[in-house]
Amino acid sequence: MQMQWKILQPDRSLVEQIRDRLNCHPVTATVLANRNIGTADQVARFIRPSLDDLPSPDLLPGLQTAVDRIIHALQNKERILVFGDYDADGVTAAAVMFN
Repeated sequence: MQMQWKILQPDRSLVEQIRDRLNCHPVTATVLANRNIGTADQVARFIRPSLDDLPSPDLLPGLQTAVDRIIHALQNKERILVFGDYDADGVTAAAVMFN
């Protein structure tokens, strides 16, 4: 199977607005426009994210089921397997969960 790249072409006026607002390279402005990040507030949150911008963990599907199962395992002194993949965030997350 041959891969085929799809090059997005955002609205040029939006790219120019972002470029002028941020005084950034046109490629940076194009990437932001392709991600539908066009307002000053959206750009600021994307460039300088905050923990306050994260969605609530309560929105994760199945979270309450997982919490109930972990509580059950702890109450019954069951062993819990912590599994993580081998990239930077996977190893870090597994170490945090283990601790």
